[in-house]
Amino acid sequence: MDDFINDRRLMSFALSAFALEDEINLLGRIRAILTEPRFKELAAGFEFAEVGLAKVKNAVFLDGLIDRFYTNEFERRLGQQNPALREAEFFRRKIGEIENTFDILGDRVFRAVVTFTLGLPLEIALQSVDKQKSLIEARVDIEKFKDPKFVDDFIRRFLLKKDAAAGLAGFGAAGTNAHLLPLFQGAGFSLFAER
Repeated sequence: MDDFINDRRLMSFALSAFALEDEINLLGRIRAILTEPRFKELAAGFEFAEVGLAKVKNAVFLDGLIDRFYTNEFERRLGQQNPALREAEFFRRKIGEIENTFDILGDRVFRAVVTFTLGLPLEIALQSVDKQKSLIEARVDIEKFKDPKFVDDFIRRFLLKKDAAAGLAGFGAAGTNAHLLPLFQGAGFSLFAER
């Protein structure tokens, strides 16, 4: 992806082929559109190309849109208190939808939560995508993300590691998220043993 995005000649050609040549100076936005599943989800949700404005007049669609708005606002406000809380709640809500490890690597929040929790350094992003996939799969069976209890345990581990990192970095006392752990229900802490 980086080779494609950073090759100005190739990008100019590709964008022109889709009548988007005016976007050549907005490569950050192009990268997000090509890689972030949420942009695809937005386009699929509204279906403007297929049905025009018909969907925004549909009461069922609007109810769902309102629910999504409130969910995102709740998560955004959690993030204002502590960014790790927003990431944890989004992760809890959406991780069960992944189909493979590439879905984790393609989503900014999934990638951040999984790599941080598994103790993988930020520098793995310099590796090939296949190598990143192998590093994640060597530490966790992604099929387990279909299990809500496993997800709860994984989130607990993420929040506790975030607290520890914040405490060690001098950004505050560890334990700032500990009182919120009951929000992420589940009985055990089985993930705390490194696997």
